[in-house]
Amino acid sequence: EGAEHVRLRKLVNPAFSSRHVEGLVPKFQELANELIDSFVDDGHCEFMHQFSEPYATRVICRLLGVDDSNWEELALYAEKMSLALSIAAKERLDEVEWGLAQMGAYADGLIAERRAAPHDDFLQTLVDANEDGDRLTDEELRDTVILLFQGGIDTTRNQLGLGIDLFIRHPDQWRLLGQHPEYAANAVEEVMRSRPTTTWVTREAAEDCEIDGIAVPKGTTIHLFTESSGTDTRTFADPSFDIASGERPKHFGFGGGRHYCPRSEEHTAELQS
Repeated sequence: EGAEHVRLRKLVNPAFSSRHVEGLVPKFQELANELIDSFVDDGHCEFMHQFSEPYATRVICRLLGVDDSNWEELALYAEKMSLALSIAAKERLDEVEWGLAQMGAYADGLIAERRAAPHDDFLQTLVDANEDGDRLTDEELRDTVILLFQGGIDTTRNQLGLGIDLFIRHPDQWRLLGQHPEYAANAVEEVMRSRPTTTWVTREAAEDCEIDGIAVPKGTTIHLFTESSGTDTRTFADPSFDIASGERPKHFGFGGGRHYCPRSEEHTAELQS
């Protein structure tokens, strides 16, 4: 929070320059086509296994500029780490720690490679991060790379699955998307509004407070049901899933304000202004 958060964000923002991402879009499309081609003739697929997981994992590999031949191992590490966010976290702590150790060792290897032989890519920008003489410490750099892999794999994998599930429940919208591919970008926003990967966030009360008449003592763990922010009928008269509507409320899938997920430098400047 505060000054430390601002410092870290300034150091990592250059890596999210649009020049690192936009040139990869055709490669992401090629990957999607490759995966779809592997099962399209069957007329069916096990979506999470055959598309969502390999796509999410291999995309983050390509974004960071690393070989994706061992994507299955990275997906497993991310899966184990994500158990830390489950209701069974305490019982499966050994798996969480194993996944973190494996992902950490992988991150260490990548960082060492970039320092020995620099590349012109996203990961190298993180390794070289420097703002007014300030740099990421070794631990901060390592943690950032781990977080990018874990978050990039797990969140994207799950969001794709939730999106397909939503379309299965609304076949009319699926047909509409097929007839009007120009709705694709809006469809992504609608999916994230209606079925976000993060349904709640957990916080600790920094001071005694009251929420809707309920006394919350300082130190209390609070679970905030954030999914309702885009679907609550008390706020939105018609929160139904509709990819053709351009009047939908904005979702909070990427956070907001100073904690908005890092994007391009241009977008960050826009937010700050």
